[in-house]
Amino acid sequence: MKSKKLKSVLMYIILFIVFIALFLALRYFYSTRTVTAYERPTSPVSVTTPEVRTVTRSITFSSSVEADDVIPVSPYVEGTIIDYLVTEGDYVNEGDVIARIDPEPYRLQREQARAAYLGYESAYERVEKLHQTDSVSQQDYDTVKAQRDAAEAQLELAELQLSYADVTAHSSGTVFRTLSSKGGTAAKGTPIAVIADLDDLVVNLNLGEQYFTLFTSGAEYEITVTRPATAYSEELSTTAHVKSVSPYVDPTSRNFRLYLSLDDAAGFNPGMYVKVTISIEERTGYALEKSALKLDGSAYYVEDGTARYIDLSDAYSNDDYVLVPEGYEDRLFITRGQSDIFSGQGVNIVEEN
Repeated sequence: MKSKKLKSVLMYIILFIVFIALFLALRYFYSTRTVTAYERPTSPVSVTTPEVRTVTRSITFSSSVEADDVIPVSPYVEGTIIDYLVTEGDYVNEGDVIARIDPEPYRLQREQARAAYLGYESAYERVEKLHQTDSVSQQDYDTVKAQRDAAEAQLELAELQLSYADVTAHSSGTVFRTLSSKGGTAAKGTPIAVIADLDDLVVNLNLGEQYFTLFTSGAEYEITVTRPATAYSEELSTTAHVKSVSPYVDPTSRNFRLYLSLDDAAGFNPGMYVKVTISIEERTGYALEKSALKLDGSAYYVEDGTARYIDLSDAYSNDDYVLVPEGYEDRLFITRGQSDIFSGQGVNIVEEN
C-alpha cells in the first residue's frame, strides 16, 4: 500500500519537474528571439494650403436675345403693292417709305370728293348771301352748310387715304423681317414688314417662383450675358441690368418674367442663344478648390504626419471653391489621395502645391 502511494508521489514530482522545464525553455525562447514591430503603412498624398479668394455664388439660365422694340408696319389702305423698297437688314428712319400701294383708286376718290365739295361750296356761297338778306330760312341755310361741311370732310378723308398709299416706317430701326413684295396685295391692318431697334436688345427669362423674392427685393446683382463660342466665332460676353420684373407669378406655371437689357449689344442679334449668369452673393476668405473634397463634402488635412477629418459639407461654397473655417488657414489639405485614407492614418506628402 505504501509502495503505491510512493509511486504516485514520484509521478507527480516528475510531471511537475517536466512542466517547470518546459516553462523555462519557452521563456528562454521568447526572450531571445528577434521581434519585428508592425508599423501602419503610410499613404502618398498631395497637399495644398487655402488661398484668399472671393467666392461668388451665382445662378445660370439659358435664353435667347430679343429686340425690345419690335414694330410691325401695317398699311392703312388696301391695294396692290407697286413698289416694295426695303430688304431685311436695311436701316430705315422714321417716315421713310417702305412700300407704295397703287394710288390710282384713291386719286379718283379724291377727285370725286373734290367735285362734290366744290358743288356744295358754290351752293353754300349763294345761300349765305341770301341768308344775309333774310331771303332764305335759317333751316335751309343750316342744311346747305352741313352738306358743304360733310363734303369738305369727305375730301380731307380722300386726301388722307391717298397719302396712305405710301406706307412709311413709324419709327427708326432695322428691317427685321419683310412680309410682302412688289405685286403683292396689301390688306389694311396686316403687316408688310417688321422693324426692330437692334441697339436696344433684351433677354426675356421665364423663372420659377423660388427666385421671385430675389428680384423684387430691390437688390442689385452683377449680371453677365454670354454668347457661347462656336466653330466660327469666339465667346462674347456683356453685362446687363434688370429692365423690369413681372409683378405676379403665373398660377398655372408658377413662373414669372424677368426682362434684362444688354448694356452693350454689339455682336448680339435677336434670336441668338445666350447664357445668363446672375451673381447673387459673394464672400472673401481662405478657400480650397472643390476637387479637394470627398463626395460627402468632407476633407482631410495633415497634422503630425497623420490625416485629420473635417466636415465642410455646410461651408459656404460655389461650383469651384469652398471656404474653410477660421483657424484652418495654414493647414495642409489633402488634394490627391484623400479617397483612400481615414482619420488618424499616417500619410506621406509627395507633392505640395
